[in-house]
Amino acid sequence: MRRFPYGETNFELIRTEQSVFVDKTKYITELEQQPKFQFFIRPRRFGKTLWLSVLENYYDINKADKFAALFGDLYIGKQPTVLKNSFMVLRLNFSGIATDKGKEVIVDDFDGAVQDGANDFFERYTDGLRPGRLPAIRTLRACIDLARSNDKKIYLIIDEYDNFANELIASDDKEMYYELISGEGYVKSFYKAIKDGTSSSIERLFMTGVSPVMLDDLTSGFNITANLTLEPQLNAMLGLTDAEVEELAREVCPPDMKLTKLQEDLRTYFNGYKFSSLATERVYNTNMAIYFLEAVRKNGRYPQYILDRNVVTDYRKTEMLARKFDAYESLQLIASGGTVRTRLVDRFDLHTIFENTENYWSLLYYLGLLTIHTAGPGSVVLGIPNYAIKSLFWENFGERLRGETKILRTDIIAPALEKMRLDGDAGEFIAVFGKMLVQMLSFRDLIQLDEKHIKMALLAVLYGGDFLVDSERELGNGYADILLQENPAYPGSANYEWIIELKYLKKKTLKEFDRVAAEAKIQADSYRAAYIEKYNNGRIVKTMVLIVSGKGKLEVAC
Repeated sequence: MRRFPYGETNFELIRTEQSVFVDKTKYITELEQQPKFQFFIRPRRFGKTLWLSVLENYYDINKADKFAALFGDLYIGKQPTVLKNSFMVLRLNFSGIATDKGKEVIVDDFDGAVQDGANDFFERYTDGLRPGRLPAIRTLRACIDLARSNDKKIYLIIDEYDNFANELIASDDKEMYYELISGEGYVKSFYKAIKDGTSSSIERLFMTGVSPVMLDDLTSGFNITANLTLEPQLNAMLGLTDAEVEELAREVCPPDMKLTKLQEDLRTYFNGYKFSSLATERVYNTNMAIYFLEAVRKNGRYPQYILDRNVVTDYRKTEMLARKFDAYESLQLIASGGTVRTRLVDRFDLHTIFENTENYWSLLYYLGLLTIHTAGPGSVVLGIPNYAIKSLFWENFGERLRGETKILRTDIIAPALEKMRLDGDAGEFIAVFGKMLVQMLSFRDLIQLDEKHIKMALLAVLYGGDFLVDSERELGNGYADILLQENPAYPGSANYEWIIELKYLKKKTLKEFDRVAAEAKIQADSYRAAYIEKYNNGRIVKTMVLIVSGKGKLEVAC
């Protein structure tokens, strides 16, 4: 079986090593039908850098002799455009700029990033000459002059255009941001020089990052790009479609594993992203799916961690953003299965960015933490796209509980969950969670007294144990509050699986306890029947109804 190029972003290397490559080259034709200067953003680990490498290899005049080997069996190799191998390609990457050492270091790193791209540019299109150590604008002009002297045009590719800006915003260093981006700031002047270059040698531009955070501030000096981010025809240009993942799953699925189960799990874990309200299908996070499939290919089983641990740090900004927007409570509602209706913001003004919650939800959308569930004429409904992202929210909330309350102790929780998993006995867990709930309620910024907040706390306690925890899984005609399944990475590790229904009764409704409990029991039993019919492989499935009263008292109805 072919190797999955996890973490590899060099298109030529992937093709020469005959690693798995999902053919997205039909989108080259689509991009050529769009305006020449293009802006396109996607969350981290969706394959942006690899896609830039595809563009670089396709358009580079020096790669014409390799075209058949690199593209011959791909869509664009069979239907090439007239622009193939017709540009000098200048590629810049701003991902390595340090933002915590002052303006001088930022400027120096910015110059260095432009210099690195220019050195590669000169080495490919001259006899090894280099432009020398120059400020960014002069370095760019040297590249433009080289193209002009050779009567050639430049295809300019910019990766991680917003990386350092996002870091400055995260550290709340607005003053530094404005010094660099506003007025005659250093970075803004550089982008103005790019615009000037489009009147001579810069013929095409493709610029990408993870958010439109700088667009508004760059506009006065750099108003040439067409934002293609929300275009429905480009929804699946990055990311994997269901059909593409099915094909990959067929290639790696071992004989003792059910292909339909593998496909369904992949769909649950990583699918669900929709980047345009008019798009007709949803896509998978590329790197998350590749990480998982490579583990199946190598070991014939699911990875120990369904979520690639390398991506966890990419999404830690959720907490920071929640604090800055004073939206932590709303975030908990989303993480426990809720949605939010909002307007998608396509560019941000840093002066007012933290004053509008629409900006917050839009930022989470651009970061890949939320996605479009449904859309109307002037708004969208956003929610968490898949299990992998849900688990990030639960893990982050659990870490906050550990850090601020010191109550999420693994040595207490793990034995209780083990009894549920092996013996079908939830008594110890119920006692442990009941005590934790009383302590958590004293931290009012962590948990409020209503069902969604209590459910978030329960998910944080359950997640990370030996069960595979899920919330709001569609079962039959409804959605189960919490589902505890055997971890598929460890077949045979659970004798029992659980469906938990959680209810909250305010003081004035405590007299309805019996009715609520009976209805919840019927709900849980219906979910159990649907689950056994669709998923279960012989393990005993138990149900539990947890009811929390107005003072935080936990009771088990059945």
